[in-house]
Amino acid sequence: MRGFDLHAAVGVRAGARDRLERMCRYALRPAVGQERLHVSPEGQVVLDLRRRWADGTTQLVFDPVEFLERLAALVPRPRINLVLYYGVLAPRAAWRDAVVPSPTTDGDGLADTVSACGHGGRVGRRPNRTWAELMESSFGFDVLACRRCAGRMTLVALIRDAAVVGRILRHLGLPDAVPAPRAGRAPPLPWEADAVPEWSGVD
Repeated sequence: MRGFDLHAAVGVRAGARDRLERMCRYALRPAVGQERLHVSPEGQVVLDLRRRWADGTTQLVFDPVEFLERLAALVPRPRINLVLYYGVLAPRAAWRDAVVPSPTTDGDGLADTVSACGHGGRVGRRPNRTWAELMESSFGFDVLACRRCAGRMTLVALIRDAAVVGRILRHLGLPDAVPAPRAGRAPPLPWEADAVPEWSGVD
């Protein structure tokens, strides 16, 4: 397909946190390996190439601002899909099942899961999960578990009235004043290795 290649045989079974971590690390890998990037004594950004070019070039040297411009060009625009599927790979294509590997080919127990589900691996759209489920899935702790009695807490009401929220906080002895927002600050740049960010807590 004119050089287009697609690998769709990756599957992560439920509970395989190590494989999920490897997949997330692959998807979140940086645009440039940190071990190949350093700053010259003259303040220029030097990028070591992974392979020598045909003309013998082994490094690329950038002005710091120019290097930031190159990195900024790699940042995707907000609210757009980075992966688009067309033709038989589209989500609702009639022939998608014929070209997308089945979970039964993974070999890590997915075959037993599919056979036990009773519907041949076809799963309908999963309903939206609750806030507590998302918190537990993301951070690994149960936000509805009471720390005092180990019982289950339930959502009683969602309070949005600022006056009511303030009265509740004062009753609990908590501050009710909204802190003034602070200006955001970016992390120190690679050539600012000695810089200590103000949010680090280091004097």
